[in-house]
Amino acid sequence: AFLSQGLTTTSLEVDKADHNLHQQIKSVTERFEDMLVAIERNVPLAIAAKALLSMHLVARVFVLDGDGCQQAETVQGAFAPASLQNRFRPLAHAEGASWAKRPYFRRAMIEPGMVQISRPYLSVAGGNLCRTLSYCRAHAPHHGVKVVCCDINWSDF
Repeated sequence: AFLSQGLTTTSLEVDKADHNLHQQIKSVTERFEDMLVAIERNVPLAIAAKALLSMHLVARVFVLDGDGCQQAETVQGAFAPASLQNRFRPLAHAEGASWAKRPYFRRAMIEPGMVQISRPYLSVAGGNLCRTLSYCRAHAPHHGVKVVCCDINWSDF
């Protein structure tokens, strides 16, 4: 009986942790969608992403063109990994970098209009484990295809 009580408690703790994680991802996704609406209204990325970037899980946002090339500098969040200060610093200025082979880019291009979330991977931009939200806005007026991305810190999970 004691062993099964311990397993039940552990299962409940895992279920609670999973629920909390799900709620955090849901909150990040909602703010990501709010940012997308602001971008559609021609609000600059840094301003549109302000609420999103203030969230503990969010590391950075960036925009790619239809070929997977980054269109401007990355906008860093308040909780971007500290490792950016060291060996990954050159990647903070990734304008022109190609992310075309990344699954988050490919999935967004395959399903435009749908928010995608990648599996966890090691980010070259910060040296941490992360997941990326991505969204393809196909044929944005006067701008062609754009893929808007948001890196989520995943190292604590």
